[in-house]
Amino acid sequence: APRGQVRAEVASGDALIAAKVTGDAGTREITFTNAASVNPAIFAGYLTTNAQRWLADFESLRTPSVEGSGRFILPSWTSRPTNWQADVLPSLEMQGTLTAPSSSFRGVEVSSAVIPFSLTNQVWQLTDLKLERPEGGLQLSARADEVTGDFVVDWLSSVNPTVLRTALSNEVARSVLGELEITNLPPRIEAQVRGNWRDLAQLHGTATILATNFSYRGV
Repeated sequence: APRGQVRAEVASGDALIAAKVTGDAGTREITFTNAASVNPAIFAGYLTTNAQRWLADFESLRTPSVEGSGRFILPSWTSRPTNWQADVLPSLEMQGTLTAPSSSFRGVEVSSAVIPFSLTNQVWQLTDLKLERPEGGLQLSARADEVTGDFVVDWLSSVNPTVLRTALSNEVARSVLGELEITNLPPRIEAQVRGNWRDLAQLHGTATILATNFSYRGV
C-alpha cells in the first residue's frame, strides 16, 4: 500500500517544532515523532476536555520543551465525516516527556519539572514525575482513565504542604492548610489517592506523614 512521509521544522520567536509524520494508505495508520520548545497551550484544541482543563492551569516563565511519539488510525476512507473524539481518539497512542523549568500549576511555583507521560486505550499515565522547589521535591505517578473517570495517584513529597493552598478547589482543604504552620523542615509525606473525577464521593486515600516542628491552629 502507498506510504507517505512529511518532515517539518517551524520556528517562530522562542518556539521551535520539529516533526516527522508517516502515513500508510492501506492501514490508515498515522505515526508521528516530534520535539518542540513551545508553549503547550497551542495543543489544547487537540486534547480531550479534561486534559484541556489541566493544561489551562499550567504556566511557565521559560518555554517548556517536549519530546514524544505516537500513532493513531484514521477512519475508513468511505465513512461519514470524522468525529475526532469518537472515531480517532480511541486509537491514539503516544508517549513522551515534558520538561518545564521555572513553572507553576494553579499558582504553585516549581524551579523545575520533568513529566514523563503516555496515553494508551484512552488511559493517561504519568510515570516518575519529578518537581523541585527550594524546600524539597515531589515524585509522583498517576493513572487516569478518560472513559471511566477513574484515577489513582501515588506520591512521595518533601514539599511544604501549605504552598498547595492555591492549587486546591475544595474550600475545606484550603482552610485546613491555612491553619497549618511549619517552622522548620517540611514533612515527608507518602500517599495514595483514588477516585473518579465524575463522582468525587468516591475519593479516598491513605497517607504516612513524618513531621516535626509544626502547629495547627496555634497548637
